[in-house]
Amino acid sequence: MRWLLPPRDGWLIRQEQQVGDVVSKDIYEEGKRAKANGTSDQGNPYRAGSQESLDWLEGYTAGEAEPSATGPDTDP
Repeated sequence: MRWLLPPRDGWLIRQEQQVGDVVSKDIYEEGKRAKANGTSDQGNPYRAGSQESLDWLEGYTAGEAEPSATGPDTDP
């Protein structure tokens, strides 16, 4: 999450980090390797909620379908 200060009105605007934003490509790749090696997602070595943990999980789940908040698609 970043805080931005627009030049004209002086109000702080909070910009949420988008899902899929990876800060550390090395940690992302580490997560991908862990999945390829059969490591459980419980093997994430980073503190829960940290950016490093998020990057690792992004790598671990790379290529998986994104879950839908509305449930599975039932269209034929």
